[in-house]
Amino acid sequence: MNQFSEQPYELSEELLRSLSLLGYQKPTKIQEMVIPHAMKGENLLVRAKTGSGKTAAFGIPMCESINWDENKPQVLILVPTRELAIQVGEELTNIGRLKRVKVTTVYGRSELKAQAIAIKQKTHIVVGTPGRVIDLIERGDFNVDKIDTVIVDEADEMFFIGLREQVEKILGLVQPFSSMMLFSATLGPDAKNLAAKFMQDPVELSIDEKTVTVDHIAQYKLLVRPDEKYDDLMKVTMDENPMRCMIFANTQKEVEDIYYKLKRKEYQIVMLHGGMQQKERLRMMNAFKRAKAKYLVTTDVAARGIDVDEVNLVINYDMPRGRENYVHRIGRTGRNGKSGKSITFYGEREERALREVEDYTHVAMESMDIPELDASKRSAFYELQEKELEAPKEKNANFKQEVLKLVIHAGKKGKIRPVDIVGTICSIDDVAAEDIGVIRIGERMTEVEILNSKGNHVYKSLQKKTIKGRIRKVTKRGL
Repeated sequence: MNQFSEQPYELSEELLRSLSLLGYQKPTKIQEMVIPHAMKGENLLVRAKTGSGKTAAFGIPMCESINWDENKPQVLILVPTRELAIQVGEELTNIGRLKRVKVTTVYGRSELKAQAIAIKQKTHIVVGTPGRVIDLIERGDFNVDKIDTVIVDEADEMFFIGLREQVEKILGLVQPFSSMMLFSATLGPDAKNLAAKFMQDPVELSIDEKTVTVDHIAQYKLLVRPDEKYDDLMKVTMDENPMRCMIFANTQKEVEDIYYKLKRKEYQIVMLHGGMQQKERLRMMNAFKRAKAKYLVTTDVAARGIDVDEVNLVINYDMPRGRENYVHRIGRTGRNGKSGKSITFYGEREERALREVEDYTHVAMESMDIPELDASKRSAFYELQEKELEAPKEKNANFKQEVLKLVIHAGKKGKIRPVDIVGTICSIDDVAAEDIGVIRIGERMTEVEILNSKGNHVYKSLQKKTIKGRIRKVTKRGL
């Protein structure tokens, strides 16, 4: 039995079903602490580390409390990076899918017009990066009149990359709102000052943990010389021969250098950094998530924005800038109870910074030597590079039993409105409005989710039904 149904708060049948399909069988510690307060609409100041289940901790109560009939956004979630915006948006979409909650994700370096169109349609929750949220509000595309709750996620990272002023500006533009939640790996002065400015009597929540890193991550350090660093990286990766590995570097140039060098050595590798176009970033990120590539070399842009269960090795090619970044980097491995390993490269001049990280995490990294490679290890490495990995099961895979996404080849250019879609689908025998999920109307295409295992029935019926006076081409698309 799903233990979310036994909690001191009541969740709808649709939400409980979504949680079961997603594999959420019982609340994590942070969810046990946050959800009861969030359901009451209280202001919260939460210290939660990466991989603790915090997205669902705020996502579950937000999806449950949405007024479905309200067309304007009711919840605003601010995140520091595009990758994290996409990840949070996907998770909330899955949680709220059977309740027909529409989540719109907005971020920079992506088409503003398309995001403006999406946010003006019926939207319940907006997830976005601060810069793009400000753009949309100031252009008049994002109406904040009905925003009831604001959530600031990864607040420590927001402050670290200089987004505090933008966050404060947004909070000022959105006021008055009923409740606010702030989540951070650390609750330092910046977080508490922001809370004091915009929250009234916040409840402070924190899991009492001995360390700020995951117990089942084996943490190692490797002393390297600058002129031998790249060669050492090759030796380590060939010796460890991980199925999935993330390599962190501090600059875009370093990421590109490592990527092209390892690519020439026939590594199955992709790269990610903030200077790339969004389409390319998504392509690279999805290739790694779907096991098309075994290695990802990246800047800290991926330290908080990639949720891949199967990463078994993280390499800090460069020492992280900031102790919190170390925690977020190595938190990409050892997820969901699995074991993981991290190796941090450091130079003689970085020993002090290394000790500061160890003091902060309360974990002494184990020293390791540069491995010696022989022919058998090299052979095993290249054998694995040629092997095609099985793509991991997607989180929303179980929804495919109940939900089918259809694409209608007509959109705003054809003056298609939600009422046109709903009217046609509801005219099909044995189909009601409750069977129609989220509708997204683009310029030339419209996506609509059909719930309650009625997707194929609707798909077949639409081959002969007119929408706004014409029979439209209808195709199926994955969730």
